[in-house]
Amino acid sequence: MKKIKKGFIWFTVMSLLSLSNLIVTNDAYALAKNGLRSQVALNITTASVNTPNDTDVVPLAMSLQEKIETYDLAAIETSGLIFSDTLEFTDWDEITGEEFTVFVTVNASGQITYVNDGAHSPQQIDAFKKKKRKRPASVPTKTNGGFDAKDFITDHAYTKHKYDPSIKSTSSKTQYGKNVNVKKLREITMNEADDVKKVRSTKYNVTFYYKSFKNNISTSDTPTDRHVVIINNSVPDRSTQYPMF
Repeated sequence: MKKIKKGFIWFTVMSLLSLSNLIVTNDAYALAKNGLRSQVALNITTASVNTPNDTDVVPLAMSLQEKIETYDLAAIETSGLIFSDTLEFTDWDEITGEEFTVFVTVNASGQITYVNDGAHSPQQIDAFKKKKRKRPASVPTKTNGGFDAKDFITDHAYTKHKYDPSIKSTSSKTQYGKNVNVKKLREITMNEADDVKKVRSTKYNVTFYYKSFKNNISTSDTPTDRHVVIINNSVPDRSTQYPMF
């Protein structure tokens, strides 16, 4: 009887030790397994991080004003023709040989509130900034041409931009110089344009022609060598032309 009890006790002790080893082994396996998973997860996370190197192009974020200047959008505001709309503003990029389009939001006062150029890569935007301009043209002259009504594209353009020494020329209402040839300026600008931009929306269909000249085409209040002609295909009698200051 004593031998049986001793045998039972011995069997029980050995069984407990085996179970203990199994638990330890299982725990170790679980820890190893979890550790492996953690390492795999770490490797995946690390691999997903894109660390820039010296050759990566990191574009600088542009402010609204910088975008207006970069894409030459100021004429939208100074034209006094476009209000409360989102426009597709298309330019031609001579470097890439493709059209370059940005979307422009204009408020009820005709001021640009947002410019979306997100459809283009930093490289495309950088290429657009390097667009080459044609050589500036000589300023055509005509005695008292700055207020010759028949030379202006529309009555609207004449009323707003004619030479008038009694009123100061301003950035929002620039005047032509007294002796410039307004008709010739328009013809040169459209036929030899540095740049042609098209504005499209459900309400507007407008084309902008830009040209630089060798000398001032405005008054001493708003000296500038840049000229714009705007053809309003939606409302032709609202087409205009003026010195851009």
